[in-house]
Amino acid sequence: MKRAKQIFSILILIVCFFSFISANAGSIVLTAVNDEFLTLETNTMPTKKSGEWYIPYNVFNNFGIISYTQDNGDSLVMQNQNQTITFSLSQGYTYDKDSNTLSQPAYYINDTIYLPIKLMCAQFGLSFSVITGENLIVRICDQYATLSDSAFVNSNNQNSEQIVDDYKNENNSSKPEIVTPKPEPEDTNEPEPVPPEQPITPATVRPELVYLAFLGETNEFSDDLLDTLQIYSTNATFFLPLDDKWNDDFIRKAIVQGHSIGWLVQDEEDIISSLNKANQRLFESTGIMSRIVNINSNITQNVDNAVIENAGYCIWNVTINAQDEKYNASRVSQNILTVLDGTTQTCVISFHHQKSTNAAVTLVLRDFQVNNVETRKITIADMPI
Repeated sequence: MKRAKQIFSILILIVCFFSFISANAGSIVLTAVNDEFLTLETNTMPTKKSGEWYIPYNVFNNFGIISYTQDNGDSLVMQNQNQTITFSLSQGYTYDKDSNTLSQPAYYINDTIYLPIKLMCAQFGLSFSVITGENLIVRICDQYATLSDSAFVNSNNQNSEQIVDDYKNENNSSKPEIVTPKPEPEDTNEPEPVPPEQPITPATVRPELVYLAFLGETNEFSDDLLDTLQIYSTNATFFLPLDDKWNDDFIRKAIVQGHSIGWLVQDEEDIISSLNKANQRLFESTGIMSRIVNINSNITQNVDNAVIENAGYCIWNVTINAQDEKYNASRVSQNILTVLDGTTQTCVISFHHQKSTNAAVTLVLRDFQVNNVETRKITIADMPI
């Protein structure tokens, strides 16, 4: 009999436990920032996914963390003076300003980007707690919070009930909305915006000299590159394809501003003839010729460098490929600066003419200014590195 009573008591506890879980699972979750509740709206309400709490990204704007999108809305950047976190929505990866990959991705939920609370708090020096009660409360705090969780609940109990009641009444009185699928972001072919300036911590070791190169056909993104290079008082080398896919006006402007011209060899057939023809066109357009050559890495094994050099040309190889045709500006600049950390070797950084290029170049040149890295164009007088 005694054992039967024990089993019955255990069953009662189990039922109560699951009743508590069910009640909370169906309840409304409130969001609090420091010592105040946020308005109960779809862009403030937390949710749980895969055992972790997530919250709309804009909640973190309350802590001075700015947010902006890149890649036509595919990447969300969260940034303050000390940290930058980038969430790629389509690829599901997350990384910090040092290109370290982080474990938790962001999600699109109800047309809103939700971020993992635990990860964001750890990266930006915040704390969070989940307060149980009639309605769960997810509370995120920084150093300006003055109340403990219990003191916060006691001082805001009636307020929280009123918030929930107002939300329920508003939903009951409103007509159901017809939800239409969110359209895919249009590829407007707009250049990626330059991120706002942030404090830069000087690096311990960096090269004293870096050559800047831009490879490939000029296009609608190229003029911004000239403007940025002029702002930072630096010169670069523009390696042009041999198939005449370049703009004469742009090239003349680049030369006037002090940049040098080189040739990008992309085909192993008739290299010397193609170089000479390209030089003839360049001379007719600008009055100069170029002997600087870069060979596409896909054909290097099929090219006899000695033939090119014997014809009077100087071959320059790329040390760091920016890969700006693959990644956004933040990722490109982080990758480059990570490679440069701790090395004193002179190198050639090759960019292209992509939507992300100008923003990436700006971020890199900002860093070079702080770290006293000299940037230079390639000339025939320099020995290849």
